[in-house]
This record gives sequence, C-alpha cells and structure tokens, in this order.
Amino acid sequence: MEDRRWIILLVLFIARTSLAFQVQSVTSISTFLINDLQLGLSEIGTLVGLIMLPGIFIALPSGFIGHWYSGKQFVLTGLILMVLGGFVSTVADSYAWMVVARIISGIGVVLNIVYMAKMTTDWFAGKEIATAMSVLVTSWPLGFALGQVFQPEMAAHWGWRVVPLSTSIICLACAALIWQAYREPDSTGGAETPTQVRNLSLKSVVLVSLSGLIWMALNVGYLIYLSFTPTILMEGGENIVVANQITSVGSWMMLLSIPMFGWLADRTRRPDLLLFAGTLMAIASLALLPGTQYPKLLCLVFGLLGVAPAGIVMSLPAQVLAPNERAIAMGIFYTFYYAGMTLGPSIAGTLADYYTSSNAAMYFAAALFLVLALCHFAFRVIQLTLPKEAL
Repeated sequence: MEDRRWIILLVLFIARTSLAFQVQSVTSISTFLINDLQLGLSEIGTLVGLIMLPGIFIALPSGFIGHWYSGKQFVLTGLILMVLGGFVSTVADSYAWMVVARIISGIGVVLNIVYMAKMTTDWFAGKEIATAMSVLVTSWPLGFALGQVFQPEMAAHWGWRVVPLSTSIICLACAALIWQAYREPDSTGGAETPTQVRNLSLKSVVLVSLSGLIWMALNVGYLIYLSFTPTILMEGGENIVVANQITSVGSWMMLLSIPMFGWLADRTRRPDLLLFAGTLMAIASLALLPGTQYPKLLCLVFGLLGVAPAGIVMSLPAQVLAPNERAIAMGIFYTFYYAGMTLGPSIAGTLADYYTSSNAAMYFAAALFLVLALCHFAFRVIQLTLPKEAL
C-alpha cells in the first residue's frame, strides 16, 4: 500500500497531462483555424477561455456532490466528455461547433481538475502531501509544453483536424488507465455535512476569495502568455513552429521551478519573499516580451521564476481554513479561477483586436500579475491583523 500511492500519483499525473494537452490544442492550431474557419483573434481568445466556462457553475456545488459519488466516477465521466469534445472539434466546420466542442470538453476538464486533486489528497493526506500536489501541478505545464511542441507540427503535416482527434484518443487511453489502475485508499476523509458547511466565517470567505483571485491572475496570465506569445513572435518574423517552440521554453522550465520553489518555501520559511520575487520577474518578462531581441531569455525567466510560485499560491487556502470549511471554501476558490480563465483570454483577444497588435494582450497579462501582488498583500493584512470574528 505504501508503494501503491506513488503508482496512483503517476496514473493521475499522466491523465492530468492529457487535460492540458487538449486545452492547449486551440492555441496550437489558431493560425489554421483563422484561415480555415475565418476566425478573428477575439474568437480564438474566446475559444481558449471557453473551456473553463462550466467551472463557474460546477465548482461551487462540487464540495457537496462529492459526498455521494467517488472521485474515480467523476474522473472517468470527465475523460469521456473530453473524448467527445475532441471528436466534435475534429469534425467542426464553423465557429459555433467549435464553441459546442469546447463547452463539452470544459465540463470534463472541471470534473477532472477538482477530483484528481481530491484523489491525490485521499492517498497522501498526512504523508508527502506537499510533494504529491507539486508533482500533480506540474502535469499541467507539461501537457501545454507537449502541445506546443508537437501539435503545430502535426497540423502542418497532416492538417489541423488531426490535433483534436489525437487529444480524444489520448483521453480515451487515460480513461482506460484510470479504470484499470486506480483504487480507493483504505480510508478517506468524509465530506463536510451541510451543518458544518454553514459555519464558514466571513473572514474565511474573504481570504479564500482573495486566494482564488491570486490563483486566477497567475493562471490567466500564464494562459495569455501561451496564447499570444507565438503570435507576437510570428509578427516579428518567426514561423509558427519556431514561435511555439520558443514559447514552450517557459512551460518546460515550470516543470523544474514549481517543485523547486515549493521546496525552498518549506526550507526557508519565506514563501512571501519567494512569491514577491517571482511576481516581479513575471511582470518584467511579460512587459518586455513585445519587441524584444531576446525572446528565449524572457520566456526562460517567465517559466523559471515568474510562475514558479504556483505551489505557494495553492497553499494559501490551507493556511486559513479549518477542516470543516474546506469543501465549500474550495468551491469558492475554483469559482474565481474558472470565471477568470473564461473571461481573461477573451478580454486579451479583444484588446489585441482593438489595438491591432498582440502586444496589448501581453501588457494585460503583466497587469494581472500586478493584481496578484496587490491581492496577496491584502490577503496577508487581513489574515494577520483581523481576528476571525472581525468580519
């Protein structure tokens, strides 16, 4: 049983990587969609963010329904929905059908993100939970990086429809892997009862909302980086394959930097200093990226330092929530995340269209990291200065 939890983590890591690989697909083939389906940058941005739309409605009640169904059931359902969404994208001949495909996939993404985290916690609670969650988080940039490297090449050689089809096949294989390999641990923590959930304090609501805004800003900023850096590089003369490969440098660096920053935060007990330093590097690298002669260096800085505090951000809710507050509070946390992930890329695309330049989207991403810093400051002030009953 002791060794099995690491096998379970590997299975969940592989399956979660497939989620990001499908989420990345629209960005990787955006040029082909613009030419073939006559889409604009605003519509591309909407499709990128649309996959997160279901989370606005599903995240909050997820803390309740998980009491009656197993995480494995939810994850299998989510992966099958992603298989269906990828297939609809493969045969889509209009923007409307691409919208339908992304919503179907989006429901699957939400179920997987929420319940894979729960399943990991079930196996590692009281053990190496920080290490396990850091490993699980790195599956997301890995999926994006793999998509950036391979999907443009696939589209260039075999047509863009091969890309969403491949994501369906991979998600189906991961569903089979989960079905065969995942087992529930001997004991898991029960969900909170409705009576316990009502005890969530207003201070806890404010703090988890701020942490949700921080997590949202980091992820939307990263998603805009993924979506618009290739376009900026192509405007500077790079071809689509090279532009995506340069962009992927940041994602590859995250595979090292996220666990490293988490380990440093635990060892030095200076998480706020690390978060501030990473945020500063994110703002600088994103603001300087348009027009730079050193795109690889800035992508390296963004991935190695700018988004490295992701694990530190994810630890914020646990610092302020009592056990009987966590279910509904994490629903609030993820509601902010999904709302931002839905609207943020669309806003970035609209800004790029309005100013006829993708540079505007990158400046918007830099501004989001400034919002992150301000929300983190407010989080610490409220946490440290106000008693629980003050709000």
